[in-house]
Amino acid sequence: MNINNIIKKGFTACLLTLSLGSCSDEFLERQPLDQQTESNFYQSENDFNRALFSTYDVLQWQYIDYNFHPLFMMLDIASDDAFAGGGSSTDQVNIVDFDEHTIEVSNGAVYSLWKKYYTGINRANLILDRIDQAPLDTEVRESIEAEAKFLRAYMYLDLVRLFENVILLEEPLVNPEEYTSQTQANPDEVYTIIASDLLDAIEGLPEQTFQQRNGRATAWSARALLARAYLFYSGYYGGDLPAPSGAVTATRVRDLLDELIATSGHRLLDNYAQLFTPEGELSPESVFEIIFSNTVPGAWDSEEAMLAGELNLGIVMRGPREIPSSDPDNFPGWGFSTVSIDLVNAFDANDPRLDATVLTQEEVEMATNGFQHTGYFNEKYTTKGIREGDNQSPFYPSVGDPAINWSNNLLVIRYADVLLMAAELHAITGGNNAQNYLDQVRNRPGVNMPSVPATLENIRHERRIELAMEGHRYWDLLRYGIETANSEITVTAENQQEGAVWYTGSDTDYTINFRPETGGFLPIPQSEIDIMGGALNQNKGYSGAK
Repeated sequence: MNINNIIKKGFTACLLTLSLGSCSDEFLERQPLDQQTESNFYQSENDFNRALFSTYDVLQWQYIDYNFHPLFMMLDIASDDAFAGGGSSTDQVNIVDFDEHTIEVSNGAVYSLWKKYYTGINRANLILDRIDQAPLDTEVRESIEAEAKFLRAYMYLDLVRLFENVILLEEPLVNPEEYTSQTQANPDEVYTIIASDLLDAIEGLPEQTFQQRNGRATAWSARALLARAYLFYSGYYGGDLPAPSGAVTATRVRDLLDELIATSGHRLLDNYAQLFTPEGELSPESVFEIIFSNTVPGAWDSEEAMLAGELNLGIVMRGPREIPSSDPDNFPGWGFSTVSIDLVNAFDANDPRLDATVLTQEEVEMATNGFQHTGYFNEKYTTKGIREGDNQSPFYPSVGDPAINWSNNLLVIRYADVLLMAAELHAITGGNNAQNYLDQVRNRPGVNMPSVPATLENIRHERRIELAMEGHRYWDLLRYGIETANSEITVTAENQQEGAVWYTGSDTDYTINFRPETGGFLPIPQSEIDIMGGALNQNKGYSGAK
């Protein structure tokens, strides 16, 4: 079943999502025979596929309770690769706070991220809770269970890397009171579930490419996500990844990636820039991506209408501001996530990936400069696309308000990322393939950069260049060490101005101070601490922390 052809919406009125309330007793007492409810759902393979698509749907969400939170964009903003941007210093202050590392415990985007991931986790838990009672063939049951575990692991990995000290839920909650009785888990407990779920997903999901699976997780997706979890955990906490059957070691993860590289059928595309076009979606390089569509429009009239759409809000947010209609190649955006000169200078001058990554002021007819205007924008995820007649870009919204209904998928795990993770693991463990894997990335047709020694420093630099503006840099900096994150993210206007010909605004606009005392994590939303009656402790470095 092709996930692109499913309207990935909530599938039953009684599906509990944390902090969203629950169904009324009157409704629960009724058993309508002509419609599906939670009590008569979860019976067929089709039911469970719909439930899975509802869980995938949460990954699309970038707007909850009128708070914008496109995660990959916000991670870039929190790193040294981008600034907040926008119309002014008061335009979406929740996002500006991510850039300046002045996040308050009441930050709306922080709350929205917490709410989003627990919504998805509860949906995955519902599937896992109902699957054993369903009249399904063993093979079908195992595949559905594996896919739900992959999605739960994906969401927990994002959640624990964002907040560190989170609530661990392995069962669905049937009423709000159950939520208020939960406690925080040790991060090791969360990583143990992540590893366990992904190891099960590796065994239970098909060994097909993401393209062959029509946009659904595969055994190869699970291997790559396990490697990502391992590298963050081992880098940040200094040990092997905990798992129920014994710690997952660097050598084991390395070997899993070696097999993916040797046998999965994934490959690098010949054209790097094509990755971020419609032709690059569901391509042989895609190991996992979040799928969007412009055929089911979202609308501004209500939050429900916005979430019902299949839109990628992060696209218009990254586009340059106020481009006039006379520019046929670009559509006006909101000017967030302006690229730093530090990232531009990190590229070799002759590296063709720079042009595919960064859109410059020279390439667009800028009408107005926004806040933290650097003259550089994200070329990978932006409102770039022909607007004239039959040459209209396939990404350009075909229905609904074109400002918000962009359909660009997010390439979460690319084969190039797999090669670089494997190169890093070989360098760490003394394996033999670090140089080979690094060279493959640098020697992609159309890139053809000269070989450099496969040291950890060079591999990590290559990650910054190859994966720039795709949401990886911030978490990479954290796993390289808090001292590294502090030295790279903390900047003053004076020490980053080389070649910065288009920066406008005051020096204070470009002065960023990372806060090592937070460990790089977000605060626990104060509203959740209040709901829990003191059962949750605030993260260190924030007001109210114990």
